[in-house]
Amino acid sequence: MSIAVAIGLTALTSLAVGLLLLPLLARRHRPQSREAYNLAVYRDQLAEIERDLARGLLTAEQAEAARAEIGRRILALDNAETLPEVSPKKTYVSVRRSKQFALIQPAASRVDVGINLKGTKPTARLETSGSFNAMVSHRVRLSKATELDAELIGWLKQAYHAA
Repeated sequence: MSIAVAIGLTALTSLAVGLLLLPLLARRHRPQSREAYNLAVYRDQLAEIERDLARGLLTAEQAEAARAEIGRRILALDNAETLPEVSPKKTYVSVRRSKQFALIQPAASRVDVGINLKGTKPTARLETSGSFNAMVSHRVRLSKATELDAELIGWLKQAYHAA
């Protein structure tokens, strides 16, 4: 009888601990980017201005000036380009913003640049990725350093902004 009680208490204790840990484990989420965090702060500041205006702590003129300043900061945030995250993998280097938009993979006599440009028609230089890598839609093959030109940088910028 005492073994059955011990097993029952152990099971109930394990269940209780599991139920307590479940919310903690479920709350794991990706941290926000600095840009998203700053945007959330600016939105909170706009809401605070409205509350202060309603309470009479700010005049209409002061509230308008504060809204204009926060608006300028939001526009500057939207126009700011943050540096992409570079992550080495086994055979290539992944380049990410909020998601992967490019990759760089060395080959025997060249360097392949994979670019995620879904919806963009391939050209002679910007070819479809095919079997190169399923994580990108297009590939550019570079055999000389001079091939890293404004056209390629333009495609990379386009993919960066779409990411």
